[in-house]
Amino acid sequence: IAVPEPYPELSGANVLTMELLDGVPIDDFVAVEAMGVDPAPLIDQLIRGFDRLVVQELGLDKKYGWKVKPVSAIAAE
Repeated sequence: IAVPEPYPELSGANVLTMELLDGVPIDDFVAVEAMGVDPAPLIDQLIRGFDRLVVQELGLDKKYGWKVKPVSAIAAE
C-alpha cells in the first residue's frame, strides 16, 4: 500500500494536489494477483487500517460500541 505525497505549494483551500502513483485499483483482484500479490492479506490490512484510523481515532468504538470485523466486509457479485 502506498500513500501519495501531497504538494502543499500546488494546493489551496479547495484543491489538494498529490503525487500520481502508478498501480492498479486495490479492488481489481485479478490485476493485483497478476502483480504477484495475494489480495487476501491486503484486504485484511485495509479492514484493520480502517478500524484503526476511522473507528478508533474518531472514538466510534467507545461512543457507539462499533467494532470492525473482517466478517463485516463481504465480496458480492
